[in-house]
Parts: sequence; structure tokens; C-alpha cells
Amino acid sequence: MSAAAAAGLAGCSGGGGSDGDFGERVPSINIIALGSITGASAIEQTCGYLADDVLDSLGVDASVTVKEFLTFFSDLAENKRTQNMHINLTPPFLRFLDPHPILDGHGITNAGANGRQSNTNYASCEFSTTVNQAVQTGDQEERTQLTNEALSISSDDLLIINLVSSPSQSAWRTDQVDPHVDPGRVGINDRNIPFLMQVEATGADNVILGTTTPGNIDAVEWWGSVYSIGWTQTVFSGLTYYDQNQEIQPHLATDWTRNDDATRFEFNLREDATFHDGEPITSEDVKWTYEWLQANNAQIPDVSSWPYDTIETPDDHTVVVTLSSANAAWFNAHVPLWGIFPKHQMVTAGAEENPLDIDIGNDEIIGSGPYQVRTFQPEELLDLQPYNDHWATPPSNLVMQAFQDANSARRAFREGSINVYVNITTDFFNRVNEEMSDVAATSSQPSITDWHIAPQHDFGPSKFREFRMAVSQAIDREFVNEVFNLGTGEISTESTVLGAGHPWYPENSDEVLTTISASPTGDIDAAKQILQDEGWGYDNRDRLHYPPDADLSPLWPQGESPADSPDQFPCISELTSD
Repeated sequence: MSAAAAAGLAGCSGGGGSDGDFGERVPSINIIALGSITGASAIEQTCGYLADDVLDSLGVDASVTVKEFLTFFSDLAENKRTQNMHINLTPPFLRFLDPHPILDGHGITNAGANGRQSNTNYASCEFSTTVNQAVQTGDQEERTQLTNEALSISSDDLLIINLVSSPSQSAWRTDQVDPHVDPGRVGINDRNIPFLMQVEATGADNVILGTTTPGNIDAVEWWGSVYSIGWTQTVFSGLTYYDQNQEIQPHLATDWTRNDDATRFEFNLREDATFHDGEPITSEDVKWTYEWLQANNAQIPDVSSWPYDTIETPDDHTVVVTLSSANAAWFNAHVPLWGIFPKHQMVTAGAEENPLDIDIGNDEIIGSGPYQVRTFQPEELLDLQPYNDHWATPPSNLVMQAFQDANSARRAFREGSINVYVNITTDFFNRVNEEMSDVAATSSQPSITDWHIAPQHDFGPSKFREFRMAVSQAIDREFVNEVFNLGTGEISTESTVLGAGHPWYPENSDEVLTTISASPTGDIDAAKQILQDEGWGYDNRDRLHYPPDADLSPLWPQGESPADSPDQFPCISELTSD
């Protein structure tokens, strides 16, 4: 340690300084631990560690509040400012394989009290403008360059504080099922589409896939469920799909073309494809599905607003989609993720007049996918059987069963009443390998994002970059890795919203991303020095104070958003007009 640093830290330990030498004392902050989600116990334990060890060592009082997932994000959408940071993980949904949905989620138009959900309330015109430019180019090389620029900007700003990786872990009974596919980059789980279409029951009557996330059976209604919930690419086939290596493959569409600026896409459909009632799947069904989803994107989760100009159907097996402006994410983040609905059933059932109250019973669903519904009990059971006239007919029945708690699911897997168990904990993953290797196998693949701290950028101490950096430098990530992954995960020392397992993670990451931790075990002294170098100080009771000249006002008044301050955020008008 340098002499200057040692001298500075001498004042931290008590004898140097008084309340009057510094600015206002940093008030107590609140950390939210999300409940009712996978990893909730590890999240709460890590939040307690941040409050009792990290922040306390930095001279800041902190408390932890456990809040139910949906309630928390409702508060966040209203920008209630009841928390300074929380621990989160971007789900490994396949739509996030395109970088734009993740990057755009942190865009300035989502920040503030506007009903949207910005995890961090990050408001950078430079970042948001670059993200917008990246999605509006059809040139892949240019898009990669702009995406890396956006990653660099947000990383330098410490948009999030990465902690550790989140491996996707699952297990299956080798005495009951044969996956017939390798785990690939996705793993054997409900996001591995080839697995879902090819898995075979070899020592059981059905393939029974267990999950401890009941919402994965049905988030809102079957027609509003996304690919990871067991409907799209199973009951409903899309034009394309993501395979186990995160690459797009043809499905209902046999091939396609696009123009250079990514505004016109032409798809050629299979001529022998039929719905489960035997009616042919035509280009008109594709057109109706896309237009209906677009018209109801505010009501259906995970449907984005896409800049459609026209959707044309030159014949029964050709669809031409023209966008009013280039949107390179549309092909990656929409086409593979939504199956095609039967227009004739949906219109008759009132989908156009009452999109939230469609008159189709759970035993009347007409799909377009390789499976048809035998029984459906929302958030409990989805019982599927092969549709024999599909071009990729599965070999066995597929049952998706939800469990309210992990102990019940684990017991069912051990007993063999379920034979595939997805998204399991590291503890159970290890126990399967140690105790059931004669009848079970496992897969573990790195996720596309990391567990991270999401600091609030709009107010409080977390709005200051040096405070975020100090918190990051003080964290013992080896301890956090033990909590989340029993030490088997990868420690993350860069600020990045795209994890190392993401296909768009920059190849030259050392040139693009900012290092936010010099030590995997943390360094409290270095963290304090970062604050002192920026004018923060410690009184004779080791309590942290702001710099005397610090602007402590929020970036915008509570109840408002950056859009209410166009002079401060000049990019807003251009971004919202797009």
C-alpha cells in the first residue's frame, strides 16, 4: 500500500476527522431480496452478507427486505424508490439470445415512473442511442461493433455489479428416458427444443418433466405463454426455432431470405403442415398470428412492439414481412419464439373482440406443433401426446408437471414418478451424481447472464459510480459463489449484462468491458480508498459521509421519468419518436 493510501486509511479507523469535515452522512439503505423465485434462499443469504459485512465495513447501515417477485417489480415500475439495490438474474429465456432485449431493457425510455420496468433506472443517452443504432442496422459486422460499444458504455458506468455465473442444471432418469440429443450449449431442459421434440420414454409410460416454477406451465393463459413455458415449439410450432447450440433452424418455414437492411423477410412454408384438426397451416394463419400478437402486445407478456409495415401473403405458402424501419432483433427475438395459431378457431372464439377472454376450453386447443393437448390444468399439469401428422412427430407422450416446493420434486425424481427434473440446485445436482449415477445423468451448462447486484442509478449513494465501484471491490465473490453454486460457478469480475455464456459476449472482452474487482475475495481497504479519492470521508465513528459538494438530489423527481426532463435528457424525443 502506498504511503498516501496508508495515511488516508488511518483516518478511516477512527481518530481522523469529524462530522463537520465532510458532507452529509450516507443514510441507511435498503436491499431487496426477491422471494418466490428459484434461488430465493441464496439471494436472501447474499443480501444479508452485503448488508452485514460489505456495507457495514464501508460505514453504511443497511437492511434487507424480502419482497415477493411480482410486488417488487410493480413497485419498480412506479419508481417508488423503496430500495437502493437488489440481486437479480436475467432469465435464460431464448429471446435473450439476441442482445437487444437485454440491452433495451436498460434503455432510458424504461427508466422512471412510467409503468415500465427498468431494473436499475439507468438513464444514459449515449448508451440508449447506441443500442438504438445497433438494432437499426442490417449489417452484422456493424451491429456487432455497435453492440460492443453499448456494452462498453454500460460496463464503464457499472450498470450492474456482476457476482457469479448461473449454470443451468438438470437431471434425467437414464432408466426411463433417452434424450436422443446432446445437451449442447443450452442443456437438457425446457429450453432445449430438439430435446423436447425427440426425448423418448424407454422405461416408463411417459416422459414426465418436473419443474418447481408453476408459472412455467402457464404464465397467464396458454395463448399468452412463451416458448420456455412448454407451449411454443411443443403445442404450437413457429417458423423457426433455436436448437441446443443456440442456433436458429427452419421449422414451419423451410427457408427464408432477407434484404440487406433487414426490413424485408420472405418465408417459404411447408406445404404438408396441418393443425391438429387436420386443417392446413397457411400463410394467412402466420399473418393473423403476428398481427394479433402485435395488436395485443400490451396485454400479452413478452410480446414486443415491432415496426410492421405490411405482412403479405402472395400465396398459401409464402409470407412476406416488411418492417417500416430496420429492426435486426425481430428475426432472432420474435420469429423462433411464437408458434402459429389457427386463425379459424381463434376468430370464432372471439380472440379479436376479447383477446383476454378467448372462448376455447382447455380440452379444445387446436395447435400447430408436434404435440397436442390431452389434459391441461393451469400451473399444475400439461399432458401432451404426439400429433402424428407433424413433420417432426415425437416418439412419446410428454407431461409437464409443476411442484410447489423443491423437496416434493426431488422426492418424485428419486422415486421415478418424474424422469426429467429441470433447473435443479447445485446441491441436488451433486447428490444425483453421487447417489444416483447408476440410474440418472445430469447436464450443467453456463447461463447467458450472471447473478448480479442491480443498483439504482437515479438516487441515493448508488447513483454515484464510485460508490458502486467500492461496493463491487469489497465483495468476497468466492463466498457468493459458494452460496449460489457451492463453489462450482465462475466468478465474474467485469460489469456486463451479457454473461460469458452469451453468444454475443465480446470476443475481445478485455478491451470492451470494465474490470470491477481486483480480488475474488474482495478488498475493503481498496474499496474505501476509491471513495476517499472522490472526496468521501469517514467520521470518528467510521461512518461514511458524502463529499461536501456532492449533488444528492435524484436525477429526476419521484413520480416522474427522464421523459419529463427533456432538457436534461435530450435523446428522449428522438428515441420515443422511433
